[in-house]
Amino acid sequence: MKTLFKINVKRLAIHIPLASKHLTYTKFIILTTPRTGSTLLHTFLNYHLNVLSLGEPQNGDLPAKRWKAYPKFIKAVGFKAFYDSSSRLPVKEMLSQHSKNESVKIIWLRRRNKLRQWVSLKIAENTGEWSAVRTSLNGSPLKLSPSEFAEYVAKMGETDSQIQDHLTGKRYVTIFYEDLTENTELEMKKVWNFLAVAPIKPASLLKKQHPQPLNELITNYNDFIQMTDQ
Repeated sequence: MKTLFKINVKRLAIHIPLASKHLTYTKFIILTTPRTGSTLLHTFLNYHLNVLSLGEPQNGDLPAKRWKAYPKFIKAVGFKAFYDSSSRLPVKEMLSQHSKNESVKIIWLRRRNKLRQWVSLKIAENTGEWSAVRTSLNGSPLKLSPSEFAEYVAKMGETDSQIQDHLTGKRYVTIFYEDLTENTELEMKKVWNFLAVAPIKPASLLKKQHPQPLNELITNYNDFIQMTDQ
């Protein structure tokens, strides 16, 4: 209830015409790929009264349109930006925009366990459920393609190298999903400090969707053992 209250207070204040507004807040982008906990981080950020985290830009929705004047109690404004698909803002274009405005801070959200990330992606594509407020232990395990996973890992590695090359020497912080979920308060303190807002204890309504061991989620799990130690 407290989470929803804070979000509704911000929404109300943003739409009050006579509210005193400014443009001097911290601008940020959550640069990431699907199934890295971006929605979880998004909700943690919005739990902070002084932070406004917006959804992913759609086609034609340029970042400049989002960084408009906001009430003075808003100290940081940003949004999620995925770089995995040509249907979204291409990574080269996104990095080009960032180069033009280096005052924008980047939160690079990643996941160490690529097999977990890919399996989570496949389950979400299969079920159409991308986030949840309760843990799901239902659903049939999937038979997945090891070669498809290998292609996914190779593509991710190539893109991550592009991102790393671009961000070297710039203002960014790297957050890993595993740390965010296991040491939430500590990781979010890094984020609060990076965004120059007072640290608070974060909260979210979201739950892990599929915490089962991988051998319960993949029918042919043995096919992947030789490919990864994850």
